[in-house]
Amino acid sequence: MTMTVAPPYSRSELLNFRSTKPKLSSHVYRKLKHLGICTVRPTKRGCLAGKNKVLRSLTFNNERRRGEFGTNIPINDFAKLCLVNTRSVRNKCSAFVDFVLDNDFDIVAITETWLKHGDDVIIGDITPAGYTFKHVTRPTKFGGGVGILFRTSLSVKIKDVEPYVSFESMHVRLTSNSRSQDIVLIYRPEIKDKCGRKIPFSVFLQEFSTLIESYQLNSTEVVFMGDFNIWVDDVNNREGKQFMELLSSYGLIQHITEATHDHGHVLDLFITREANNMVSETCVQAGLSDHLAVTCKLMLQKPPRQWKTLATRNLNSIDLNVFGHDIIQKLSSTDFDNDNLD
Repeated sequence: MTMTVAPPYSRSELLNFRSTKPKLSSHVYRKLKHLGICTVRPTKRGCLAGKNKVLRSLTFNNERRRGEFGTNIPINDFAKLCLVNTRSVRNKCSAFVDFVLDNDFDIVAITETWLKHGDDVIIGDITPAGYTFKHVTRPTKFGGGVGILFRTSLSVKIKDVEPYVSFESMHVRLTSNSRSQDIVLIYRPEIKDKCGRKIPFSVFLQEFSTLIESYQLNSTEVVFMGDFNIWVDDVNNREGKQFMELLSSYGLIQHITEATHDHGHVLDLFITREANNMVSETCVQAGLSDHLAVTCKLMLQKPPRQWKTLATRNLNSIDLNVFGHDIIQKLSSTDFDNDNLD
């Protein structure tokens, strides 16, 4: 028995497609272009007869990798970002500076700084030459606090936002080589209300949803990062499951898979939109407290180093006899006002 299946489109409908240009979404187009599928066919326009034609080639290697958003930054020139919970940087000034310089970080986001207003001396001690430090203190009791250390050659703007009840936050816009990147640094401790009752996890979910929505229409890419104190790696943990479902509903992904605490579990997170690759080469390494440090390459041009010229004198080459003679001669030719001498 032979069955005849009617075509889904008529002949006239198929012919109409010739004059219709289907449009892809910007994300799909960039993805296809990144994979070398969607390319522009070369023409002979602008080429004189007999002249050699230069054809563009797309390379896929680790030294020159194109991002989904058209960036031509070599991956080795991406900014190096670190997230670390210090559990008080006040008593770790030297260790913190060594940690930053030894790892050559461009940006360091800190949770639990334990800094207060007026801690200018401590801030000076934890800020290496060529870096700048900004922070937000806990508004009520001692402890907590978030801050960011960055190379001074980066353009950084701190946004003023209304504080949230269930977590501490800091909103930063970084700009390098005319490209901007938003960072939202979060610390979610166990917070109690004025009556001493623990704030429900549902309040955090609601406030974090509000935070995400405030960046939904933002054309600048954003990274939500910090110590969330949620066991996102435990599939049986109710709060962790609810949080991951929330991220999925907004098209967000969490990048850290290794435990970030001495007692296990993934607590310190990098979160970005699923449709981008702003964060790469994530790594967990030794930190400065019971939390491990989390690092990554951020798709932002590595800021140039600032160089300072210093004039020095070789003291070992000084002839002490000549030097002493010059001082005596200078003093003997100087008139002193004896009335002002004690």
